[in-house]
Amino acid sequence: MPRQKRKPKQIKKYLVISSEELDSQHYDLLVGIMGACKINMNEVHVVNFTNEKDYKVILEQYGAIFILMFGIESLQLDLPIVFPHFQLQQFSNASWVSSPDLSVIQNDKLMKSKLWLCLKQAFSI
Repeated sequence: MPRQKRKPKQIKKYLVISSEELDSQHYDLLVGIMGACKINMNEVHVVNFTNEKDYKVILEQYGAIFILMFGIESLQLDLPIVFPHFQLQQFSNASWVSSPDLSVIQNDKLMKSKLWLCLKQAFSI
């Protein structure tokens, strides 16, 4: 009997890493943010942060070229450089953006505006 081939893991270009479990309200906010960037959520991996992962494992596991971090400091992922919030950074063949948690920016117009300006730059909108 021939062996079945494993399906390759679906590679998605976008990865969102959140420090908090996303409830429906925060997920809806994320959908709105990605939609404003013309990105369908079918193109996005959304994962909760776990301490045992470093950026090399994450890049290898997900293959993303754009990583959006909510509530994650770059040192938590063993990144050798610090990513200030709302600044597009290029590192290890990927674009990175760091932001406070969705629960923090949800009702803060200034923070949402800073994130939007950064994402506009990242996606040439």
